[in-house]
This record gives sequence, C-alpha cells and structure tokens, in this order.
Amino acid sequence: MAGISAGTVYNFLKGMTYPARKNELIQQAKKNNADMNILNELESLPEKEYTSQDDVILTGSKLSKL
Repeated sequence: MAGISAGTVYNFLKGMTYPARKNELIQQAKKNNADMNILNELESLPEKEYTSQDDVILTGSKLSKL
C-alpha cells in the first residue's frame, strides 16, 4: 500500500474478523475512523476474500509495486 505503513493499516482494521471481503474491510476501517487515504487504498484492492491483515498488506504492497 503506497506510502501507508503496515501499522497504520493494522490500526484501522482493528477488530476485523477474517476471512473478510473487501467491502467488509472498508466498513471496518470506516468504523475505526480511517481517513480518505486509507479508504482509497482499500478501494484499490482486488475483490477477493482476505484471510488476515497480513494478506491485506501483502496484496496492497504487491499492487503498489506494479
């Protein structure tokens, strides 16, 4: 995830139950008062089922290297 630390993503996904779909990640981030940068990064993730916060971070970091 371009320019966003893993710790920041973990903070905004705190309380998330996995596996989770992209829309569920976005809803949890909103509950945790994520700013538009975080929400935009989550919106850019592929539609899939994420198994953990690490899965979210890995997928996001792979996208930012493209």
